Amino acid sequence: MGWFGNWEYAARVPTSPWRGLQSIPRIPKLKRFPEGIRLVQEPIAELKSLRTQHLSIKGQSTLVANRVLRSKKISGDTIEIEVTIQPNKAESFGLEIRRGPSELTRIGIERHKSELFVDRTHSGIANFDPSFPGRQTAPLDVSQAKTVELHIFVDRCSVEVFANNGEKVISDLIFPSPASDGVQLYSDGGDMKIVRLETWNLGSAWSK
Repeated sequence: MGWFGNWEYAARVPTSPWRGLQSIPRIPKLKRFPEGIRLVQEPIAELKSLRTQHLSIKGQSTLVANRVLRSKKISGDTIEIEVTIQPNKAESFGLEIRRGPSELTRIGIERHKSELFVDRTHSGIANFDPSFPGRQTAPLDVSQAKTVELHIFVDRCSVEVFANNGEKVISDLIFPSPASDGVQLYSDGGDMKIVRLETWNLGSAWSK
């Protein structure tokens, strides 16, 4: 488990009566890549027991997939998403979670920068410390990849992203309003193809 916290602002996060939390449990593994053996992280399989409402979309454009997400009213503040994307000509692509009228957290890939990112600049309450709002990145070379896989866990004040089976992982605190619970795909510079998209609403681990 990882600790969700940054000592630059840990005492000022806008939560009460508690502050701080742990990440979901992960399994560390060694995996062989062209550049050598590297450590990867994967969410534990037991988290699947929390899955409830399910939606599956396959072989659709961004426009059609977003239309399905809206028609099926896919939203929530506790949700799991698995998506396999064929970038095609898109330069920046991914998802926006905890969307509302003025809030969103963007999770994406920048192809020309070869990086995975989580942008929480407009994620909700972010003015409690100047070092909180921003864009967290991790190197992820997708220049030769036909598809990119993202596995995302959204909770009430956190988002955890596992890219390409845990090759890169970003975990971030976010503080959106309860009404900001939408999910939407995005692509810039060209359309992408949604090879597979699976979403699940998640039940509480405490009620088990």
